[in-house]
Amino acid sequence: MSEENVEFVAGIFDAADGMDKEALLAALPDLVPQLCDPDVEWIEDPSRADSRSYRGHAGVIESWRQWLETFKEWSLRSSA
Repeated sequence: MSEENVEFVAGIFDAADGMDKEALLAALPDLVPQLCDPDVEWIEDPSRADSRSYRGHAGVIESWRQWLETFKEWSLRSSA
């Protein structure tokens, strides 16, 4: 994974720190444009059976929405 990709994912997790699932879903339309290029290509882990590729801000948001829906509850805790 490139350093740029690591920074992008870290940025989403930093922004999501302390948010519950609903709050994160509500915030994604504002967060994603701040963190990535409009022409982003979001490629999910190819080892996943349901892996897909998404394009653009809407695609990134859709990928996160689908991933978060797999959890009844979701939270993020800082390891620091």
